Amino acid sequence: MNSKIKVLLIDTIGWITSICIIFFFFTLWLYSYNQIDNPLKEAWSLTVSILSALATIGAAIIAANLFNDWRESQTGINRSELAKNTQTSLYKLVSYLDYYHQYVMTQKHIFIAKSFPEISQNFIDQAEKIANECEERRSIFRNECEELYKQFLIDLKIYEKTFDTDLNLDLSRIRYYRGSIGGMLRDLSQSKSVFELNRMTNHMKTSKKLFNKEILDIVNSEMSQYINLKVK
Repeated sequence: MNSKIKVLLIDTIGWITSICIIFFFFTLWLYSYNQIDNPLKEAWSLTVSILSALATIGAAIIAANLFNDWRESQTGINRSELAKNTQTSLYKLVSYLDYYHQYVMTQKHIFIAKSFPEISQNFIDQAEKIANECEERRSIFRNECEELYKQFLIDLKIYEKTFDTDLNLDLSRIRYYRGSIGGMLRDLSQSKSVFELNRMTNHMKTSKKLFNKEILDIVNSEMSQYINLKVK
């Protein structure tokens, strides 16, 4: 039993007891003044009836407060669960995007380094495989990322609809960041020039910053009020 209910219970019992005592002595005086037979018995009998009625009212008040506390507690649990689902689905998407971000950057460095002097043949052979490998990964990245994106949207909409809120997320930031990584995979698969690769790299880095600021930070700020999941 929480402190709020304890205080309510004590207050309710106190009020009922006080009212009954006042009512008993007032009724006893009134019956005695009007020379009613057995005034003590009559006053006691009437007081017991009043006590029963007040006890019923008091029990109803306490029950109503218990229900309200339970409802608030249940709402908090539901919000925590939905917030956790939303944040978790976003983190899965973030982790996937970060993995491919790192992957294309690594492949880009290998691709550029193949033209450096004194590079081993094994390194050159590895660099020559980049185009085919990136072409194969393009469709994998697109399809898997789309599924993670859809799941995040579903969890986000459930959260917003359930609690009648709107985070006003600019979802285009997700598409731009995802598209820039896909663009790097495309350019690497086509063995584009260093200039073109650097230009796409800058676009990808800018897209990531905007994604973190306008998607990740906002969702973290909202959901972390109700759960303890945080990305550093």
